[in-house]
Amino acid sequence: MKCKTMRHEIIEFQWMTLLLLFTICFSSCKDDKDASAEPYDPSQPVTVTDFAPKAGGANTRMIIYGSNFGTDSSIVFVKIGGKEAKVINAKGNSLYCITPQQCYEGTIEVKVGEQDVIVSSKYKYVPQKVVSTLCGYVDEKGNGEIIKEGPFSDCGKIDFPAWFEFDPKNHDILYLTQDAENNGNGKPMRILDLKNERIYTGITGSSEGADRLRSMSWTLSKDTMIIACSKGADNAASNIMLIRNQDNDMVDVTDFQNPVVKRLTTSRGCQNSMIHPENGELYYNFFGSGAVLRYDFYQWGANDNKAHAEELFTIQDANWEFNFIVHPSGDYVYMMVQNQHYICLLYTSDAADEEDSVDLGGRRIIKKKKKKKDKNKNNKKKKKEHKKT
Repeated sequence: MKCKTMRHEIIEFQWMTLLLLFTICFSSCKDDKDASAEPYDPSQPVTVTDFAPKAGGANTRMIIYGSNFGTDSSIVFVKIGGKEAKVINAKGNSLYCITPQQCYEGTIEVKVGEQDVIVSSKYKYVPQKVVSTLCGYVDEKGNGEIIKEGPFSDCGKIDFPAWFEFDPKNHDILYLTQDAENNGNGKPMRILDLKNERIYTGITGSSEGADRLRSMSWTLSKDTMIIACSKGADNAASNIMLIRNQDNDMVDVTDFQNPVVKRLTTSRGCQNSMIHPENGELYYNFFGSGAVLRYDFYQWGANDNKAHAEELFTIQDANWEFNFIVHPSGDYVYMMVQNQHYICLLYTSDAADEEDSVDLGGRRIIKKKKKKKDKNKNNKKKKKEHKKT
């Protein structure tokens, strides 16, 4: 019994010691916290000693260090570059705020009660790249009314966007094609007036098969737009021509609202096409086999591609979408294969390395990009042998 009592007393003493230490530490921490978070004293000056970070963009979390800021954030105001910053919290010797937008000038002003302090050093504003909505609106479920025309702020939902293309004669006009849902009927082409911030409706379909609109490109004259159409029938329009309406001398949104529409090629499964910027030839693809075809409609005319289009090559994946992105010089073409994690690079005959490419109807697809060093080594060897002889 005596041993048990002593053991209990020892355990009890240990617990009391731990509790005492915890109480001392808690009181010390509380005192420190209270000392640094005293209320604002109007009889004492407000000081600012530092702030962090020194540079950044809008909506950056900033801490301002100093004294006599108090604990009531409702009487604390911060301006950066003349713009009001949002004050989150005040704790005696520090302020927590969010930097405002467009605070380019950078001067930091702190006001607590009736006292104003201007910080000697400035915040360096660094503009940030921001992605925001250009036009269109949907609710939290992705639903929205499709309004044909109107201002950007009230133009409804932009449904199934497929391709953007600027007007080469007026860069304030942007054209947008819209695809279809579940292989149904396609949506109309939309015309965005960036200068006046309004959206209009272009072609909605035609007897020439303007449906399921995909990529857009321009002929050399820049007055005719070529649009690829993704259809499933062999006799469907795969590329159409939209001829600019030139009733007036101005290049504006009316040019392609009611254009002349002609069929350029007939085939199925065309997901993308391009016009070569130098020779004006049409290049387009076939979804089913992954083929790339070339058609010189300047020579053969419109809608005679079945007799005169050339199949140049196929990519390694059939039944897969891929797009053409041509370099302005026309010497290089990138083919981006969607969701297959690779990009094909095409060279012209002049740009290609003869040893490492395959001739494909005057164009070449590069398979490797080496052996130039080996070729140089062979030339050096020949020169050495020539010197010896």
